[in-house]
Amino acid sequence: NDNDSRMSIALCILVRLAAYSFSNQGVHLGVYCALLATELSLTKGLVPYTSAAVAVFGIVELSLGQNKRAYRLGELSLKLFSHVPCKSAECFSVSRFIGNLLFLKLRFGDFCDLYVKNFNSSVEIGDFFSAGYSATAFSLLQIWRGMNLKAMEESILQVYRRVNDSGKDIFVMVLKPLLQFVLNMQSESE
Repeated sequence: NDNDSRMSIALCILVRLAAYSFSNQGVHLGVYCALLATELSLTKGLVPYTSAAVAVFGIVELSLGQNKRAYRLGELSLKLFSHVPCKSAECFSVSRFIGNLLFLKLRFGDFCDLYVKNFNSSVEIGDFFSAGYSATAFSLLQIWRGMNLKAMEESILQVYRRVNDSGKDIFVMVLKPLLQFVLNMQSESE
């Protein structure tokens, strides 16, 4: 349907603008975009980016200290992906929003699996920016878990090679600071 397509594009733009605004201290614009995206979803019906709109609204709730509501919105967003699948919306949302909404609520292994699955999906569709976010989040979780630093270095290098082999080597820049961080930790621990 043409209306669904236009609405999905509008939601995609609003969700991405909200993410950009939140990460660049434009909180008011981010909140406004999140509210508009949520309103569109509630009034016009489900489209592929509805789940992303719910997730970005969850971030607003989280920033207001409404942790339980934010967690429920994160769960709802994941459920919506199964009802209205959209790989690009899912990859974008999981890497930037849903992990924050579900943090410390999921079992640790499930949380790690969420990022690994999202990394693989992101690489599969060519969204290397979301892949970089997911790889970084997963690596930080591994450090938090106490993973051996040498194994951590090898894990990051595998991701690095996979992204580099894709021909999108510009995205390896996201991994360089993480790799350097792990190398610095190794040299300090010796």
